[in-house]
Amino acid sequence: MIIQNKEFDTWPVITHANGPGKESNIWKEISKTSNFIKSDTPVNPEDADLTILSWTVPKEDTILQECFRQMNIQPIMLEIEKPFNWLDKIKRVKDILPYIETKYVMCLDSTDIVVSTDEAVGNIWTDLIENFENTGAKLLYNAEKYSWPEPETNKGIDKPNRMKEYIKALKTTEEFETRVYKDLLGSNYCRFNSGAFIGETKFTSLFYNRVWNHTELFYEEGQNENIFGGDQGFLRIYQPEFFPELRIDYNCSIFHCLAGVEDKEVVIHV
Repeated sequence: MIIQNKEFDTWPVITHANGPGKESNIWKEISKTSNFIKSDTPVNPEDADLTILSWTVPKEDTILQECFRQMNIQPIMLEIEKPFNWLDKIKRVKDILPYIETKYVMCLDSTDIVVSTDEAVGNIWTDLIENFENTGAKLLYNAEKYSWPEPETNKGIDKPNRMKEYIKALKTTEEFETRVYKDLLGSNYCRFNSGAFIGETKFTSLFYNRVWNHTELFYEEGQNENIFGGDQGFLRIYQPEFFPELRIDYNCSIFHCLAGVEDKEVVIHV
């Protein structure tokens, strides 16, 4: 199974039912599919110099894990104990990256992401790396239609007076996203989403260490998703500083967020 984005005629292999995307007809159709991967020869991501990470809760069995079972692949599971600390998503990645020996690293949310392909032959991971390299980025996040957290309404932001510096940076970032991805590149998928990324390991480590310098101040409060949109706000505001090495997948070449996506915008090929 694979989805096709009709606007860009791209075939992303990673589908993310972020936020309200879980209620979409597209996700309901995808999630009831039992065969996500069609492959004659299961392949190891390490053959493509790629390590796969996933955030999860201990003893959780998720739809992403089922995808990997079909490929006989065991990703590195970054387990976060409940009550879930959203900022652990940043800390756990930061802490493990120095030990990753592959050139590339990918990290995916576990409960609302599917990896799928209709390729009966070939190498899903080699193709994915080739697509990533063709973007010219060193770190690529998935892109969504919605802006979260919202700088104008403060939705997703707890104690706005305390977060004035960060809200200002978020407004600057939102303007940057609009200028680059919406106005210049003509995409409605112009907002940063932190639930999935692929990157060069060394550059990704540099980025996460930079973000952690600010995130650590709020780490003990990380059970509150509305500190700054969970982990997403803290990661999102660094886009202008790290661009163009850091980009978002505005044309859904690898990732496809479903929030705000209408049925007519994609085709599901089973």
